[in-house]
Amino acid sequence: MLLVDVNAQQERADSSALKEESDRIRCENTAIREAYEHTICHNCGDAPVHDNSYFDAQKL
Repeated sequence: MLLVDVNAQQERADSSALKEESDRIRCENTAIREAYEHTICHNCGDAPVHDNSYFDAQKL
């Protein structure tokens, strides 16, 4: 019985760690997406053409 409790506790800890990592990566992706959307072309000063489909939520 003790082994089952330890395994369940370890699975909860693993799940929690994975959720934290997922949240961190999601925030990082959002920051990268926002930075990419606000880039300026150094040659002409205009915003470059972005293919926003790359950042489609389905792909993230």
